[in-house]
Amino acid sequence: MKRWMFSALCGAMLLQGCTGAAGSLLNAAGQAVNAATNGSSTSGSTSSSKGFPASVTAVESKANQVVSVKGNLDNGMEISDLSWASSSSVACFPATQNSKFRAKHVLFSTSLPPRSILKITAKPTDESKDLSIYAYQVGTNNFSVVPNLPSAVSCEAEHKWDYPKKDQVQTSARSVSLNATTNPYNVVIGVTGPAGASGEFTLEIELEQ
Repeated sequence: MKRWMFSALCGAMLLQGCTGAAGSLLNAAGQAVNAATNGSSTSGSTSSSKGFPASVTAVESKANQVVSVKGNLDNGMEISDLSWASSSSVACFPATQNSKFRAKHVLFSTSLPPRSILKITAKPTDESKDLSIYAYQVGTNNFSVVPNLPSAVSCEAEHKWDYPKKDQVQTSARSVSLNATTNPYNVVIGVTGPAGASGEFTLEIELEQ
């Protein structure tokens, strides 16, 4: 009788141990699924749940208003690898236009709410200066920063035209637009220019809702 009771007790303890281990495994698996769903990354090379790095200046967009901030190409960062821009998953500008984006890059971030249009304009303080601009939108849990940009929902760019366009006159200002329908997005804006471009500029962000 005592031997039977001892065996039963040991079996119960083993079962409890297995159940606890299985619970731990299920909990760990659940955490991994949640991390993937929320867009977090263990490497931190392309995205982070904590937000954009300090090298990206945050600008708060305001509905039906124009928000202006100052910038200076001299304070930008060198980005020699522009392969992300011509990749099919980003499609921002073709590699044949890389020469228009060889100056230092000054980066900004803002948000794009659902059912809205974001118009972004960069104006050099010295109108003789040549600027280029690009902007891309990604999910709200995505904080990818160029050149580590594997994909984007949309990316737009403008630079000095190679040839005149019919019935259009290009000034020193450079503008792009992004839009959202049902989902909100994070937006990253880059202001740069051809090699050697420098100087101050004003960035204007207009949110239409």
